[in-house]
Amino acid sequence: AQLLQMLEPGGSIALVGIFGRRFDLDPNLLVEREIGLLGCHAFADELPEAIRMLPLLARQLNQLIEREISLDDVPHAYERLLTGNAEGLKTVIRIEATSPHSRPD
Repeated sequence: AQLLQMLEPGGSIALVGIFGRRFDLDPNLLVEREIGLLGCHAFADELPEAIRMLPLLARQLNQLIEREISLDDVPHAYERLLTGNAEGLKTVIRIEATSPHSRPD
């Protein structure tokens, strides 16, 4: 709902990647505000194999994540990136306000 509130009528949302769990989305909000929703991923036949490998590589992959942030923290994260103060490779943006990997700046 937070993301939908930020979009202008007629805007679009692209869901890129795979979600670890379900989330609620009221389709009426999409229709009433004429918001486009697109799901996409950039894989062909290798996706099932990559998913099977995730548990084996979880420790190494988690080391690539600098932090998990809320949607409200995205502007600050871009500021850190543009000023050269980002320390890690990846930032995960969560719609929830808190996450277990959050670290204060």
